[in-house]
Amino acid sequence: MDASHQLIPASILHAYGLNPTTIVRNTDGLINQTWFVENYSSTRFVLQRLHPAIGSQVNRKIDRITQHLASLNLCTPMLFTANSGQDCVTCDGFVWRLLSYVAGKSFNKVPDLQYAREAGSVLASFHSAFLDYPDVSEFE
Repeated sequence: MDASHQLIPASILHAYGLNPTTIVRNTDGLINQTWFVENYSSTRFVLQRLHPAIGSQVNRKIDRITQHLASLNLCTPMLFTANSGQDCVTCDGFVWRLLSYVAGKSFNKVPDLQYAREAGSVLASFHSAFLDYPDVSEFE
C-alpha cells in the first residue's frame, strides 16, 4: 500500500467492510480525493472523500442515475451502501463514498481531437439514456 492510505480513517474502511490488500491514491482527480482499493478476493473499488463543497445528498442522485443506466445495460460505476445502510459515511467532517471500479483511464486534459470526439459521443449516449427517464425534475 502506498503512504496515502494513511489519509483514510480506519473507521471508513470498517464502515464499508473493507479489509484491503492494496490501496493506491489516484492523483488524476480534479475534485474529490480518490483511492483504488483492492481486497483479498482481488475485487477493486473506488473510495472517494468528497470535496467539502459537495454535499452528501449528491449520492442519492448518483444512485438513481447509475441504477437507471445499469437497467439499460450501460456500463456505469455503482454506489455501495455502508454496513449501516447509508449511501455515504461522514468522518471528521468529510463525506466518503464507495463505488464499483470500472476499468479505463481518466484524463485531466483531453489528449487530442479524437479523444474529444469520443468523449462527445459517450456524453451524447449518456444524455440519450435519459430521454425516457420518468422524473427529471428530481435532479433540478
